[in-house]
Amino acid sequence: YWDGPEGEQCPQRTWLATRVGAAAGGHRGEGCVAGLVGAAYRIILLRPGSALAALQTAAADSVTMATLGAVFGLSTCLSAQVREEPEDPLNYFIGGCAAGAVLGVR
Repeated sequence: YWDGPEGEQCPQRTWLATRVGAAAGGHRGEGCVAGLVGAAYRIILLRPGSALAALQTAAADSVTMATLGAVFGLSTCLSAQVREEPEDPLNYFIGGCAAGAVLGVR
């Protein structure tokens, strides 16, 4: 992700942020776990009624976090391109706001 300046290689950066989001991002007040890790905690703590319900919970959480990672990665990269300031922390702020807005809509 950090191999080149922000604003370049947007598809690769977005794909990486999507994978990271699916595996380990932030999750509804549970601290620094998400996607598969957060789903595992949620399944253990909330004990779904069946294996199918547990699988649905894991899938839904992973898809949500992967989506947030993709939105963050794409927004950050596009912001750096449009603003022509690749090393500005404001790009990450914009990406975080975009991802937060998507989570709020969900």
